[in-house]
Amino acid sequence: MGIDVGREKANANKLSIFAQDLRSAKRKISRYGSELNNHWEGSEVACYGKAISDIETRLGSAAAELEALAGAVALAAEEICREEEEQRRREEEARRRREEEAQRRREEEMRKAREEEQRRQAEEAERQEEEQEELERAAMAAAAAAASSVLNLFGRGSFHL
Repeated sequence: MGIDVGREKANANKLSIFAQDLRSAKRKISRYGSELNNHWEGSEVACYGKAISDIETRLGSAAAELEALAGAVALAAEEICREEEEQRRREEEARRRREEEAQRRREEEMRKAREEEQRRQAEEAERQEEEQEELERAAMAAAAAAASSVLNLFGRGSFHL
């Protein structure tokens, strides 16, 4: 299926923006706390100051966590993408090797078929040569028999023109 690295980086950027927003809120809360301390005199100011300090701490921690998460998301997306690309490369290599092996087998089969055809043609040529020799021997035997018959006719004197 594959991971959309661009989309995941956009998500990581959104997390970073949220972290910036939290830091901005922390600065605003901090300014508000400073103004409260500077302009309000009362026993409750210390409680408000403590609450504001706690909020600042939480906002800072949340912003840091979002930044860390954004980095982790981006790194994970890139790693997954690299792994998927490596897997595609391995699959392509395996496919290429299978195709090469199939081609090698086809070539081997063709070579064997050519050798078999050459062997068959050699056997056929040898058979035809033997038949030709047999015909020549038969022709020579027939010619010898004919010559012998002619000689016998001449030798007996019964040959007349």
